[in-house]
Amino acid sequence: MEALRQLWGYPLFRVGEGVLTVGAVATVLLSFVALYLVSLWVKRLITRRLLTRTSLDLGAREAIGKPQIRESLNQRLRLR
Repeated sequence: MEALRQLWGYPLFRVGEGVLTVGAVATVLLSFVALYLVSLWVKRLITRRLLTRTSLDLGAREAIGKPQIRESLNQRLRLR
């Protein structure tokens, strides 16, 4: 556990008075990944739940969120 703590606090380089550590870089990268995944989830939620209840045509829904176009095409293919 101590080795992990040392690695997490290992200084990569200094910026002015501050020190950039492995832990700081890992935290920033993990934050970006988490925010990206949350944004995908919100986009899917908006596309699948809200836009299907509007009178937007297929092209407008496609412009807002691509998963909706796949669902619409799959539904059309099933109906034939």
